[in-house]
Amino acid sequence: MDKSYSKLVDIAYNMHISGKLDEAFDVYNKLLSINPNDLNVKNLYAQLNVAKKNYDIALDIFNEIYEKTKLQDIKINIAQIYLMKKMYKRAIDVLKDFPENNKTVLNILSVSYMNQKEYDKAKACYKNLVKLIPNDYRNFY
Repeated sequence: MDKSYSKLVDIAYNMHISGKLDEAFDVYNKLLSINPNDLNVKNLYAQLNVAKKNYDIALDIFNEIYEKTKLQDIKINIAQIYLMKKMYKRAIDVLKDFPENNKTVLNILSVSYMNQKEYDKAKACYKNLVKLIPNDYRNFY
C-alpha cells in the first residue's frame, strides 16, 4: 500500500490507544473498505470491537484471522472473548492443546475451570501459575 494508507493506519491506531474509539472505528472501517484483506488492520479492528464490547463481531474477525494465519496469539484472543462472554466450556476447548507454561492461557483456563466446577483442573492451573509467577498473590488466593 502507499504512504497515505500507512499514515491512515497510524492515525487510527493512535486514536485507538488514546481512547478515541468511535473515531478510530470510523478510520478502521475506511481502511478495510480500501483493503479488506489487511489482517493487521482487521486485528486492530477486532481489538477495538472487544473494547467496545462488540464481542460477536470481534469473535468473527479473530476466527477469520486465525483460519488464515494459525497464530496462537489470535487463538488466545478468541478464548478471552469466550471468557468475557462467560462461555467457559468454549474457552477451555479453544485452549486445550496449549502448553502449560503460558500465564495468559493458564489464567483463562483457571477461571474457566472454576466456573465449570472442575476444581481439580483449576487447582492444577493455579499451581502452574504459582510456579511461573511465584510473587503474584492472586494465584495463591
